Amino acid sequence: MSEKKKKICPIPEILTFKGIRKVALERVWERVEKAEKAGKVLLTEDFGSMLKEEWVKLKKQAVKAKKVHDACLVEARTVMQSKTKSDIEQKLDSLISSDKGELKKLGIEASTKKVPKTTTAK
Repeated sequence: MSEKKKKICPIPEILTFKGIRKVALERVWERVEKAEKAGKVLLTEDFGSMLKEEWVKLKKQAVKAKKVHDACLVEARTVMQSKTKSDIEQKLDSLISSDKGELKKLGIEASTKKVPKTTTAK
């Protein structure tokens, strides 16, 4: 059996319809159980108000979770691009090295010094 790959930026439960529904139900149910243990008699209207209160909290938490998740994705994308670029550079260097003789016959020569990177001003 293969192990599940650990996701770099897993999607928080609160950012899925199924997940946010589950969290809302759990929170309301916890409040109902606490009220019952305290001996409070609950009416149908109480459930509605509890749900509305939790829903307001969940929406705010979902917005925060989305911002954090998006930031994680940006960071992961940057790391991946850097690694990919490095891998491509290594493979290219390997190809150039293995074909050096052929490239010289074609008139391509190795540079004697590194060309500095230039930045263009806007």
